[in-house]
Amino acid sequence: MRFPKCSPCHVFIAVLTVSSFASGAAAVPLRDQSSEHDHIQFRDMSMKRDWEEIRQWNSRMSLNQPWIAYDRKCLGYGQNDRFFDTDLTGLRIEPLSHQPQQLGKFNSGIYKILLPSTTGSSDETESDAEESSTHSTDPHHIIKLVDLTKPYASCEPFALLAHQIWFQTGFMAHDSEDGKVVKWGAIQMEEVPGQPLHRFRVWQNAAVAEQKRVLLETRDKLFGIVTAYCRKSHGLLHTDFHANNVHVKLSIKNKVITVDAVYLLDFGYPGIYETTHIPPDAEFRTWFNLRFDLLWDYAYKDLGEEPPYYMKYVTLVDGKVVEVKGPEMKGKEAEVKGFKTGSDNKRKRPLKSPGKIRKKQHTGA
Repeated sequence: MRFPKCSPCHVFIAVLTVSSFASGAAAVPLRDQSSEHDHIQFRDMSMKRDWEEIRQWNSRMSLNQPWIAYDRKCLGYGQNDRFFDTDLTGLRIEPLSHQPQQLGKFNSGIYKILLPSTTGSSDETESDAEESSTHSTDPHHIIKLVDLTKPYASCEPFALLAHQIWFQTGFMAHDSEDGKVVKWGAIQMEEVPGQPLHRFRVWQNAAVAEQKRVLLETRDKLFGIVTAYCRKSHGLLHTDFHANNVHVKLSIKNKVITVDAVYLLDFGYPGIYETTHIPPDAEFRTWFNLRFDLLWDYAYKDLGEEPPYYMKYVTLVDGKVVEVKGPEMKGKEAEVKGFKTGSDNKRKRPLKSPGKIRKKQHTGA
């Protein structure tokens, strides 16, 4: 068996896709993905903790909008048996990156698929070979492993189907150290080109004005993607567009950087929510800009600036960003007076079904 041993409580591998350009747009080491803003300079640790608390509150309140039907149970919740029923253990995979990095707590890593061996292997059973032969082994595909003990594992394939993004699903099994058979859900997807903006040395070394122009151009293109996806999926909203979930492709000519393409990744839990309706463009853009500034706060430090709304409590009221006094309560129950919580929001129309599920393969239109 070629599947590396792992434990459900561990998270290992970060996505690492590196585009090479004649311009020399080389990659730089990835910052700690678990907290993008960690390298902002703080006068003391208490200020860092204060900003993290404020930033998280602001981020939570940005989802607390009348048109966002926030629900802790994501769409597709509790449907693991529906998606992860094909045995893919025979597929040969290896970590996409050999430098373990913390991704979070919602998956166990990203792997690349190796082409089948022409000579076979003594540990590959006949059933393994037969099952894997029916599954795509494109070297440009990756496998994302998800924890099948969690009922939200099925939310990602549900969202991919609704967004008409190609994928295949199944499970991979291995023997744990205590002798038990452990199954992980496997989501096979096309590898997304590009890499996060902050990995490009050409961006890091650019003049501040050029850095900011590229950042804002990336933001503008990303807004178009989030809006288009929301309409295409009949009201599903991708809210988890932090820097490591956004890949870009850059080129450079005469010292001018061009953003050739922007790609949005990670349709898993948490981060995909229903909407009661799509708000007017101006309101949608205000919401997006606020959330972008909160999720990309590290980038402003790279520009020598404080992040927008730094050390301020802010929220959206009637489509406008307003500063508010610190909440009386911290944590998940905190609210702004007179502002309806997302859990009270009700969809005015049912979400359209993303279609029938085919066991072997799921394809977008």
